[in-house]
Amino acid sequence: MLRRFRTFAVLLLAAGMLAGCRPDLDFMLESFVAPAAEVSGTSQAPAILFSAEEGQATVVFHSTGRWTASFVNERAADWCLLPSTEGRGGTVTIYVRVRANQDYDERSASILFTCDDVQRTLVVTQKQRDALLLSPGRVEMPQAGGQFDIEVKANIDYQLIIPSAVSWLHDVGTKGLVTTAHTLRVDSNDNLDPRQAYVTVSSSLGSEEVVVFQAGEAPTLVLSAREIEMPAEGGSFDVQVTSNLDVEIVSQPASCDWVGEVQTKAVSTNTYYFAVAPNESREDRSMSLVFRNQAYKLSDTVHVHQAYMPILLSDSSVELPGREVGFSVMVAGTQPEEYRITLSDRWLWLDGLKAGDGHTLVDLHVQEHAGTEARVALILLERKGIGRVDTVTVTQFPQLPGFSFVTQQREVTAPVLGTAAADAWILWGDGSFERYVPGLTHRYAEPGRHKVWVEGRSITPLRIPAPEDGMKIDFSQIKGEDAQ
Repeated sequence: MLRRFRTFAVLLLAAGMLAGCRPDLDFMLESFVAPAAEVSGTSQAPAILFSAEEGQATVVFHSTGRWTASFVNERAADWCLLPSTEGRGGTVTIYVRVRANQDYDERSASILFTCDDVQRTLVVTQKQRDALLLSPGRVEMPQAGGQFDIEVKANIDYQLIIPSAVSWLHDVGTKGLVTTAHTLRVDSNDNLDPRQAYVTVSSSLGSEEVVVFQAGEAPTLVLSAREIEMPAEGGSFDVQVTSNLDVEIVSQPASCDWVGEVQTKAVSTNTYYFAVAPNESREDRSMSLVFRNQAYKLSDTVHVHQAYMPILLSDSSVELPGREVGFSVMVAGTQPEEYRITLSDRWLWLDGLKAGDGHTLVDLHVQEHAGTEARVALILLERKGIGRVDTVTVTQFPQLPGFSFVTQQREVTAPVLGTAAADAWILWGDGSFERYVPGLTHRYAEPGRHKVWVEGRSITPLRIPAPEDGMKIDFSQIKGEDAQ
């Protein structure tokens, strides 16, 4: 169903004729019919709000001399159209058109009207697709303060919330029934710095925010963030710019090629989108984005930091039982030929490397440990083109007394060991092994007969699994409670 919007025009305000024909340019707000548009603000700072659909509004003003109109930031010209940009003095009628907004972000543009040394700004805002219609979604107030209206069109209960910490913004009251207009008052800003606050309209369907920006006593440029932390995998981020000036972006260093602006998404005057490439090096890296206006010598900087891509994706320490077992470590990348593996001891050897889903597995093997003390070996991992080396420490404990049993169950529960079984291991017979904990179970990937080995210090008393057909239990290597 097509929506009908109550709309307003920006029409003539008859300014008092001053002696000497002082240059002047004024607007006046009066009601008229225009599709999908609303007008609010004051005669000197009007604002037009469009819904997400394509729309047009009429702008009528009086100028005492030749006038010009231009976007504060030309990026808005992609979606906001201004057919007339200059003309003679008198009563002037021009049109402001907007294309349909297919994105999920609200967008806005500022149009600067100039007559000699007199300037007026018209703010054009267009709502995002499928959004609750608030009028407007962004409010820009002068340093002197004043009042503005937020219109809420809703058929449900809602709340208008101003943060308690914001002492300079006040809800004066409401008027209207189906369309409710909240009048808010802004105190004057006596500081040089600008300020902003968020007014939230909250309901059972969710919430929307109106951003209230108030200028300070000087031209301003404010960024939504100054520090961006990015993972090694890369990604994207955006920066909201609040300013009454046009800005340019300078990369530092200028040669940085791993952060770039996403021009296809730059549909809003006030939002800039950036993409960050994966960091496949072995060093953290940083760069800066400087937003500046050289004419007013204003700038602000966003610092971007990105972590490095590690070689090793699994634990850097491995503990093994005393029997001959195989194990694997996981490294980054899917090209095994890029890796060089160095082993510090001959009882540890390499079985091979194989590519997995987004990683590479390094398969290794250890000999049976016949000694009485734990032994330690190192695995050194080097990747082509990366200057660092990752190290894995391998600790193999002495072989301990134990017993074994054969099972044909698809899922098996470890025997219940004595209270002094903290050093016990379970070897499941399919190449996998783990430290013993009470209630430990294991499910085999394939059916068949598997020989389970249990070893540890003082593993008795114990309770073995329930007997099954064909189960064989070998206690020949248990030496008693004092076996060490």
